[in-house]
Amino acid sequence: MPRVFAITKEEELLKELNKALGCSQDLQFSSYVTPLKLIENYTSMHSELVIVDLDLLGDQATHLMNVLRNIKKNVQFILILSPDKMPICSEAISLGVISYILKPCSGKNLSNLILSTLNKLKVHN
Repeated sequence: MPRVFAITKEEELLKELNKALGCSQDLQFSSYVTPLKLIENYTSMHSELVIVDLDLLGDQATHLMNVLRNIKKNVQFILILSPDKMPICSEAISLGVISYILKPCSGKNLSNLILSTLNKLKVHN
C-alpha cells in the first residue's frame, strides 16, 4: 500500500483531500504540521511521496526535502504554494519535485495529482 505524507496547516484542503482519496484508492495518507513530527514518522514508515506546503515552511522546505532525501534517496515531492513562493519552488525543483500546484486548489485536484504521480511511480519501479 503506497504511503503519502503531507506537511501543511491547510485544514479545509486536507478534509477535501481525505474525502477525495477515500473513494479513489487504497493508500495510507498522513498529514503533519511540523517538520520534526514528519521526520520522526518518516524514519520508521518511509513514504513514496511527500507533499510540502511552501507557505508553511518557506525557505525551510528545501532543508526538509534534503533531510528526507538523505533518509530515502528516491522520495518524490509535490509542492503546494501561493504564487509569491515561486522563487522557493524554482530552487526546490532540483531536489526531486515531481510537480507543484498553486493555491487556492481543491482537494479533488490535489487528489488527482497524487494518484497520477503514484501511478507514474509504479510504472518506473
